[in-house]
Amino acid sequence: MKCFVISLNRTPERLKRFYALNGNRDRIEAFEAVDGRTMDRSSLVREGVIEEGLPYYSDGAIGCALSHKRLWEMAIELDQPITVLEDDAILNHRFLEKTEEICTRTENWDYIQWGWNFDSFLTFMLPGDLSPCVAHFSQDDMRSNARRFQDQTMEHPLYRILAAFGTPAYSISPTGARKLLEWCFPLCELNVYFWGLNRHLPNNGIDIVMNDFYRQPHANAFVSFPPLAITPNEHAGSTVSG
Repeated sequence: MKCFVISLNRTPERLKRFYALNGNRDRIEAFEAVDGRTMDRSSLVREGVIEEGLPYYSDGAIGCALSHKRLWEMAIELDQPITVLEDDAILNHRFLEKTEEICTRTENWDYIQWGWNFDSFLTFMLPGDLSPCVAHFSQDDMRSNARRFQDQTMEHPLYRILAAFGTPAYSISPTGARKLLEWCFPLCELNVYFWGLNRHLPNNGIDIVMNDFYRQPHANAFVSFPPLAITPNEHAGSTVSG
């Protein structure tokens, strides 16, 4: 399964740090991110990529969304699943082996998320549709234990995903790519409810509208718990936040 890491050409130090932490330069292909600062919003409106206005999206958030969009289109073009990483992802040392194994044995999946932002909640469905489960984490502890995480060996069962912030690492099938493209684009004004937070959030990034997709009856979307990838999620160095 092809694996890509999204990174901006103007931030080469991020890609260098990614490979220093994760290795596998020969197996994880760098994918040039769309630089939102160079995008003309009026052109994107005419092309049907975004709706007019879109007040909550920074230029960086639009660039991020278009980067993921291009990779979803690539999955369709290749007619095979791919794995998508962001360049701040920290991978378990068995990441490539385990993701390949899990994807192979899982039937009819659209999307599998391998990691999420630890500064908010993850919500998934317990087996048998017993109940939604809301998990809360310590981002500070995660950052301190990142190197230990990389060496861990454990099982990574899948659960139906209901809500998660961030897209540091996921796999997507061609069918899932078609579904997400149809659901997420054009980017538009939208409010999405989040368990744990107990409130709606406006659509200000591709992960928000993806959360709206996860809960749809036709979405075969899952999350690995515990994760196979983490992100320090350092906002000060973010190229997405506005």
